[in-house]
Amino acid sequence: MKKTIKISMTLLGMALLAGCGEKPTIQTQSVKSTPLTTQNSTNKNSKTENQAPVVDKIGIKFSTPANGTVIQTGSKINVAVELKGGIKLKDYLMIMAPGNEAVKLYNPPYATTFNVPVDAYGDFAISALGGGVDGNLYSDTIKLSVDNKATLQKIDVSPLSLFLNLGMPPMQISVNGTYSDGTIRDLSKAVQGTKYASGNEKILSVDENGLVTPKSTGVAFVGVTPITGKQIDVRVEIDKPLE
Repeated sequence: MKKTIKISMTLLGMALLAGCGEKPTIQTQSVKSTPLTTQNSTNKNSKTENQAPVVDKIGIKFSTPANGTVIQTGSKINVAVELKGGIKLKDYLMIMAPGNEAVKLYNPPYATTFNVPVDAYGDFAISALGGGVDGNLYSDTIKLSVDNKATLQKIDVSPLSLFLNLGMPPMQISVNGTYSDGTIRDLSKAVQGTKYASGNEKILSVDENGLVTPKSTGVAFVGVTPITGKQIDVRVEIDKPLE
């Protein structure tokens, strides 16, 4: 039997803990090994040690798709989860994916289908959570890679002019990209390929993610270079502290 519900990701762990009926601990994968020693009868100092096979006690594990699988926007993906190490669930298994309703599965097979949103890009993380009858909370997460064919059409930098006073907290320069599929994505962070440079370190500093900090009065520029490679200058004027 399969049911779907909408759930806040931040409350997900609390909901599962309540379903278990007792305070759980997080179950992590452990390895139990037993050294086997053999001694050569002609050389008592010669020893060989072998390890027993690793016992998988992770509890919950995705069987499909494989971690790192490349997926397409607008497509459907089949997801399946297996219970490992002989664990039994207290109530249900919950599986979540971005842009989809969380799915509660009460009985095996623990499998469902998710839609990949048309505006998805980057990592697409799918998680599974379940409370065991032993009071432990078991989980597993895989990250898929979205192959979004949309191309960057336009870059917008905002603001193009900043007026700051000494003593003010850092101010953010925002970079947004408009793509051919109509989506607008935040490209302000360094991980999105945007680079920042202060034109005058004595007047202002700017960090790798576009936060501008005033240092002394005057006018300076911040060079913003998004993934297009074309630099855009932001004018920054800094005045005396507010009284």
